[in-house]
Amino acid sequence: MSSRFYPYATDSNEREKLAYYFAVLSVIVAYCVYLIFDKLRVQIPWWTALPSPMAIYLSVQWLFSNYLWRWTLLRRLGVVKIIDLNGVYLGDLWSSHDKHTESHRCEFTVTQTWVNIAIRGRFAESRSFNMVTGISVEGTDAPRLTYEYFNEPASGSVTSMGPHRGTIWFDIIQDESGIQLDGEYYTGRGRGTTGSIRVHSAQTTKGT
Repeated sequence: MSSRFYPYATDSNEREKLAYYFAVLSVIVAYCVYLIFDKLRVQIPWWTALPSPMAIYLSVQWLFSNYLWRWTLLRRLGVVKIIDLNGVYLGDLWSSHDKHTESHRCEFTVTQTWVNIAIRGRFAESRSFNMVTGISVEGTDAPRLTYEYFNEPASGSVTSMGPHRGTIWFDIIQDESGIQLDGEYYTGRGRGTTGSIRVHSAQTTKGT
């Protein structure tokens, strides 16, 4: 199994609200383009056509989902509430496997758009990839990232390790120094361990 983008759920209603505004904007832009061409009496070749509202809508949605959603101004205005987690996070993991007595270094890399996300975890003897993922921002003390993951042992790891699934939930703590992800995890049948993870943003790629 390899890392890839997965759509993620959220309890923020911004996607539904903005979809309506994107649709209205697309119709207005398409009509304005039509009026301009009609006013200038420009003839469109038979093999092409003016951009339709649907084409404009898809273009606006793509542009917003990949770039505009990260603008700081939109967050200050409350238009976008989904947390921008793009970046590399470094920290430690404590596992019930050794009774939480030792810390183990770990690294998470998050690549995110407004609708899709890829979370790659790297550990001493394995790596993990996210699957079903959700980000909660409403009615919580802190925003929360929750996801199911698939873990693969690295070559040369101990024979007792095998591929397994599990679940991680992180509280998202933001301050002037960056973002901290503080949470817990449990593994599925066949592994049966629990633990805690605390990582901090070491490298972020924030929007303007």
